[in-house]
Amino acid sequence: MSKNIVRVRAGKALVWPQVCVLCLSAATKKDLEIIGGKHVPYCDNCHAKVQRLRSWQDGAFMIAVMIGAVGALFALIGSGIEEGWLELIRVQTWLLAGGVGMIMGGIVYVIIWLLLLPLRLLFYSKVAKPGVKIVKAKKPGVTALRFSNPEYVELFREANGLA
Repeated sequence: MSKNIVRVRAGKALVWPQVCVLCLSAATKKDLEIIGGKHVPYCDNCHAKVQRLRSWQDGAFMIAVMIGAVGALFALIGSGIEEGWLELIRVQTWLLAGGVGMIMGGIVYVIIWLLLLPLRLLFYSKVAKPGVKIVKAKKPGVTALRFSNPEYVELFREANGLA
C-alpha cells in the first residue's frame, strides 16, 4: 500500500487541514474540485501553478478537438467529391468521418502533449499537478485519494481520525 494513498468511505464528509495540499503553507484558496464535500485547499502560489497546468491541458485538448473536427469535415468533403454527394446520406460515411476526426484529434493531442513536455520541464517551477487526485478503489463504497505531498497525508489522516 502506498503511503500517499488514503482510503475513505464514499460520501464521508472529510476534514481538510487548512494548509496547502502541495507546500503546507497557509491555505488561501480553495480549488474547484470538490472531494468529500469540501474544496481542496491551496496557497495562492500553488493554486496558480495547478491552474496553469490545467489551462495547458485544456488548451491542448481544444486544439485537438478543432483539428479533429476539421479532419472529419475533410473526410466528408473528400468522400462527397470522390463517390458523389449522395454518398453523404450513408451512415457509414458519417461513421468513417467521425473515426477519422477522432484519430486525427488523438494524434494531435499526443503530439501537442509531447511538444509541451520540454516546456513543462523548463517551467517546472511554474506548473504543478493537483495535490490530490481520486484514484480507483478496489472495494465498492470506498474512495481512494492519492496525495502528492506525503507530509500532508499525515495531517489529513490525523484530521479525519484515520489509521
